[in-house]
Amino acid sequence: MRINNIEALKVRNRNERAARYIAMKAHNKAVRSTHRADITVSFIAGLTVAVLVMGYHMYIAGNL
Repeated sequence: MRINNIEALKVRNRNERAARYIAMKAHNKAVRSTHRADITVSFIAGLTVAVLVMGYHMYIAGNL
């Protein structure tokens, strides 16, 4: 009887470990897919701020 319980625990632990591994892989895939979008959006936002600041400086310099 005890051997059956040990075998059942081994199977349950193996299944739980497999489920955690699959969940971790899915999470990593989701993070990778959004990472490139984050980099792109931050680049465009930085470029926009640079253009606005440069335009403001040109506006001030033009009024001098």
